Amino acid sequence: METLKICEIFYSISGEAPTVGKPAVFIRTSGCNKQCPWCDTQYHNTGVDLTLDEILEAVRKLTTRCKEIIITGGEPTIQKNISELIRFLRKHGYKIQIETNGSVMFPRAYNMCLIVCSPKLNNWVYDFRKYNKADVYKVVVDNEEQVLQAIDQFGTKSLYLMPRGATREEYLNNAPRVIEWCKEYNLRFSPREHVVVWDKERGV
Repeated sequence: METLKICEIFYSISGEAPTVGKPAVFIRTSGCNKQCPWCDTQYHNTGVDLTLDEILEAVRKLTTRCKEIIITGGEPTIQKNISELIRFLRKHGYKIQIETNGSVMFPRAYNMCLIVCSPKLNNWVYDFRKYNKADVYKVVVDNEEQVLQAIDQFGTKSLYLMPRGATREEYLNNAPRVIEWCKEYNLRFSPREHVVVWDKERGV
């Protein structure tokens, strides 16, 4: 029986680009292949094994109206049955956005999703343009050198800059300078609305 280790499933609004403000059911998978000290979901390693049917049942208990799902992590790509989950949810009429750090080769099933890649600037392991192609690149930047690095790696058409912010205070402190870089280089700014509204609260 196909299972995935799931950290949490909850219904909220998308807080980050490109679907910010849109209601969605979030499926957070457990585990990640990176150990970023600034991660705002350090609890992602916890979770339980759920079958595809159990995941669908959990989604339907939250809402029957919303057909938008965001699969996030941790890093969903390291889940053995991630492709099976995507195909299963698509078969039941759901649109899927998948959030990934891009460091693992994307399975073919990702072509059925909106792929939002949030690469870690200090952890790139190969050339994304050659191996993994995402629909959107959402990059957390701390300095202008990283802004230029992101532009060089991903171009400007599908690039969003986002301030670091695991807490509301950290986000609000960092957002103004990221906005200035967006203005300087004509790039999109991605907010973190869930952090602004709920701070460090989980499952919202």
